[in-house]
Amino acid sequence: MPLNFTHVADRVALAAEHQMAGRFTEAETLYVEALQLNAADVRALRGMGMLAFQLGRLLVAEQFLRRALDLENDPATWTNLGDVYATLGRGDPALASYERACQAHADYLPAMNNAAVVLFLSGNNHRAAELWSRIVEVATARGDPASLELAGNACNNLGEARLQAADTEEACRRHRAASQMLPQHPGVASNYVRDLSYVAGIDPQQVRREADAWWPAFTAGISPLAVRRDKDPERPLRVGFVSPDFREHAVTHFLLPLFEHHDRDRWEFTAYAAGSREDAFTARLSGLVERWRKISAARDPAVAQQVDADQIDILIDLAGHTGENRLRIFAYQAAPLQGTV
Repeated sequence: MPLNFTHVADRVALAAEHQMAGRFTEAETLYVEALQLNAADVRALRGMGMLAFQLGRLLVAEQFLRRALDLENDPATWTNLGDVYATLGRGDPALASYERACQAHADYLPAMNNAAVVLFLSGNNHRAAELWSRIVEVATARGDPASLELAGNACNNLGEARLQAADTEEACRRHRAASQMLPQHPGVASNYVRDLSYVAGIDPQQVRREADAWWPAFTAGISPLAVRRDKDPERPLRVGFVSPDFREHAVTHFLLPLFEHHDRDRWEFTAYAAGSREDAFTARLSGLVERWRKISAARDPAVAQQVDADQIDILIDLAGHTGENRLRIFAYQAAPLQGTV
């Protein structure tokens, strides 16, 4: 019986829609059915590879992406395979895959950017900066919206590289430029505000002005919640701590004695963990508080609603304008008292 390719294409297209919407079970079912009809359908193989990657099945993802590459030398698929290796902590195969992507398509910017990230995390800041500089040059020349966004992200990453090299003035310059290229990205603007505090001899009022300007630029249109709290003076006060750094980090070393020794009859602590990285210190901290909420994947309105549901009296930000901060949550005024340290 001849294969019904139209049927396969329809299933793959619908699977991709489910995948983008986060309906992974439905997507997987359709990809499997498509591959049963045509085991050599590149789009289905690639889709299954990326779905496995999203679900954390990294070795399965590698198998499907390699099968797709045996059939089509596609730069996006090589980049996806590099991402799998990078997530597995296999830097050399990741870089080799990104190189293959650039061989398949000259100056393939997503692969160049991801290669730069791998190099940067491995300590090769110089080579990473070279790649990001090339991305800014090429993407700016191309001029389309997607390329310009890549240019902005690369410029932001260059700022991070310069900050790691203790070149704070160049870091400021790069992050300032990136915030102008990506005016809707609060994290990029935060990087610039953060960098200013590291510049020797800077006027503190300049830092204050930039921080003050950040707030209306990225919280406009957010309506505060109508919060109510039990005013019983005998109940424990509920304090929430928001941080991306509940791990081996300077912030948590200051917090540890407080978490260990707070009077649980008078205080209830809730940690809102916003970071993407965890370690043994994370596990230790999570056992020292009354509630532990992982919010790294949650959107700001949902976190604000959770804070209100937890009946938090005092909400404290521990990140300021450092990486992965969640300052916008505080615009919802989900707790009667709020502050940042």
